[in-house]
Amino acid sequence: MGEFKSENNTKLINFRDYFLSIVMGLLYVLIVITFPLFLAFTYRPFYYCQISIQNLIESSDYSYLEIKNAFDELMNSLIFNEEFSLGVFPYSEEGMNHFLDCKGLFLLSNVTLVVSSLLFFILLIVIKYKKIKLKKLFNLSFYSWFSILLVIVIGSFAIYAIADFYGAFNLFHKILFPGKSNWVFDPVTDPIINVLPTEIWMNYGIILGVLYLFFILLPIIKDIIEVRKKKRLSLQGNM
Repeated sequence: MGEFKSENNTKLINFRDYFLSIVMGLLYVLIVITFPLFLAFTYRPFYYCQISIQNLIESSDYSYLEIKNAFDELMNSLIFNEEFSLGVFPYSEEGMNHFLDCKGLFLLSNVTLVVSSLLFFILLIVIKYKKIKLKKLFNLSFYSWFSILLVIVIGSFAIYAIADFYGAFNLFHKILFPGKSNWVFDPVTDPIINVLPTEIWMNYGIILGVLYLFFILLPIIKDIIEVRKKKRLSLQGNM
């Protein structure tokens, strides 16, 4: 009877450890997806540099300060849920509705970031306190496996974007805003598009790609180092 209980306890512990390993991996990937987005779009100087690089003053007939303030007010609305405004730039109802759609996506991303981060660190404390050893699959943690899956998804889209950026740009909007066309701006009614050209989003894509790559590679490199260390120690022990 005692052996039966012991076997059941072992199975429950294994199930708990695998479950926690998978949950931690999923939470890590959610943080990896959302944190770079928040970081990239809250770091305003990146856009400020683009004003000169992309010659936005000449192409829009607005001053540097007007463009800067318009971007700041737009980002404050999208990311920090402030009242919608584009500064001195006029806008159509369709244009405003698209930005409000974007606002919903940013809100979802921010909530996901906060919730997943809180759960991740709470579970991390529990794991450390209970001395739980997270499971691995073929010597790789679930942090790494979910990161590899993310690499495949993002990498596939990145390859498509390199081959046809405008095609990828359109596909991206069709996926995020199904059945809508208000993301196609008319420069006459929505001149803000003149200071938000496709080239800027291309540069943001590059920055996000670098940030994603950094966070994705962290657990993978850590696992590879640990595997090599174990092999080295094993060889030393056999000697």
